Amino acid sequence: MTFWQGLVLGAVQGIAEWLPVSSEGINTLILLNFFQKTPAEAVLISIWLHTGTVLAALVYFRKDVMAILGNLPQYFKRLGTGNRSEWDTITTFLIIASLLTGIIGAPMIILGLNQEEVLNDNLITLTAGLTVTFTMASIAMAVIGIFLIVTGLLQKYAARVSGTKTRVGIKDAILLGVVQAFSVLPGLSRSGLTVSALLFRGCEARYAIRMSFLMSIPVLLAAVVGLGVIGGVDFSPAYLGGTVTAFLFGILTVGALLRIANRIQFWKFCFVLGGLSFLPLVIENL
Repeated sequence: MTFWQGLVLGAVQGIAEWLPVSSEGINTLILLNFFQKTPAEAVLISIWLHTGTVLAALVYFRKDVMAILGNLPQYFKRLGTGNRSEWDTITTFLIIASLLTGIIGAPMIILGLNQEEVLNDNLITLTAGLTVTFTMASIAMAVIGIFLIVTGLLQKYAARVSGTKTRVGIKDAILLGVVQAFSVLPGLSRSGLTVSALLFRGCEARYAIRMSFLMSIPVLLAAVVGLGVIGGVDFSPAYLGGTVTAFLFGILTVGALLRIANRIQFWKFCFVLGGLSFLPLVIENL
């Protein structure tokens, strides 16, 4: 990957991370279609780019993060008692959701990365009066397109059912942990899925967005550490440039995007991008 490619991907990551569309899915499409990366390589690069946006989230939500960390001693003292503060509730929510995301999501990432040889091959030839051959890369992009359309459908429906709840419980934590785990699949938007799930649970829209971003921090930090463990960290200029660009764009856009998040119909963008993801399947057989 070149330095300029890293900057482009970082800019996309920094902007798209805060939208209910998949930043990982968009970057994976770019890497597969324009930068000639394998699906496994694209997933690794997309995960690494989250380093920049998780740092941006830590800076933007620093007051919430400091409040949670500062409350930890009291949180453990009050465990098992009925006297629970709002920060206690949020801490419990984040712990349960993060653990479930890791337990379910980590094996999915490892399984996907171990399929690199298969993903690089021309895999499927169908003959039914017409012979059609698909590469695995085009199939991967079509699958991403399906996931984007599913995210769009969830967003379209969830926008109609926003409630007024501003407190999360154990059931919310379990649901959100499972939902967030499946966002490791490229094309499924982490923020889109988690915000939608919180809206389905009756949360007020801005509260749902805030909780979605807070719960991303421990999981994305763990993902970056995991990349380091498996040797997926790259400190080349291209990767560092992408990380810095993702951080800068993330800081610049998160405030504005939070203000307009409830007014833009992002689900339409999911539909358009998802539809375009099927073009490689068509082009290969023209």
